[in-house]
Amino acid sequence: MAGLGTVFSYFSSIFAASKNFPLHPGAAAGTSMALFGLSPLCLSVIATNWFTEAVSGQLRIVSYLRFLALLTTLTHLFGAFVLDSSKPSTASSLESAQADETTSLLPALPDAVSFSRSHLNPIQDYYFWILAFFTLCSIGA
Repeated sequence: MAGLGTVFSYFSSIFAASKNFPLHPGAAAGTSMALFGLSPLCLSVIATNWFTEAVSGQLRIVSYLRFLALLTTLTHLFGAFVLDSSKPSTASSLESAQADETTSLLPALPDAVSFSRSHLNPIQDYYFWILAFFTLCSIGA
């Protein structure tokens, strides 16, 4: 289950970075990948300095895993409530630089896309439940 949560966190960070920076998707995804790759280095330093026994040098696994669970929970909650994902990333922002007197002033948005600020929108999505079903089947719950 920890591996499944890690993969979901990894791909959601890459997707969110690419969506929030549509003019530089490669740099956004690369930065997310680099930070995700450097996290074991930082976490091993934290584990060595604060979660090892002074006498034996052994890692206190229960307290370290409790710290990791709290850290990832706080990180995901911070991202869910602070990051703004309501702005649509369309190609119209690129086309507006090349506008002339014959182009429309308001770009047409696709009808199928609705931009709402509600965090409950995934529950109403059909594909969310398909993903939930396959996730439950794959972890055996």
